[in-house]
Amino acid sequence: MSEESVEKIKEQLGDLWEQSERDQDPVALWKTIKVTHTAYNTGALFFDQSSLNKGYNEIKMLRGETLISLKTRMTTALKATESLGMIIPDDVQQAQDFIEKLDQRFRNLRSTLENEVTMGRDTPPKNLLEAFRLASKWKVEYTTPGCNVVTTFTTSA
Repeated sequence: MSEESVEKIKEQLGDLWEQSERDQDPVALWKTIKVTHTAYNTGALFFDQSSLNKGYNEIKMLRGETLISLKTRMTTALKATESLGMIIPDDVQQAQDFIEKLDQRFRNLRSTLENEVTMGRDTPPKNLLEAFRLASKWKVEYTTPGCNVVTTFTTSA
């Protein structure tokens, strides 16, 4: 571990660092590293929380990004949120967020799901994993510019 890392841990955690060093406890050491080296952790909690909220809310599926990559980015942001002692969205909200963050290839997933739920024929995903699984089985439509042909593909995670 670099000297800068050790100093950052000592500065922010004091006794916890000393205890993990004294006990030679790898779990306690990992916890101290995680607290001080998590993304968005500058030591100014007020600003860290604001940056983290903004970062999570701005996550969108990137051009050419896979579903698993989007899910991983969301999960990482949620873990960082939790590491700062913040409340993370509940499971249903995470599922809703995932569907909202999908790109235009999935534009009809939400409306189709909403119609099915309204008519009592389906239930919405209950968590991020279920939303991911739903999207990974969804057949997306591609249109060719300047052509009236629509091609359908099953997505891959």
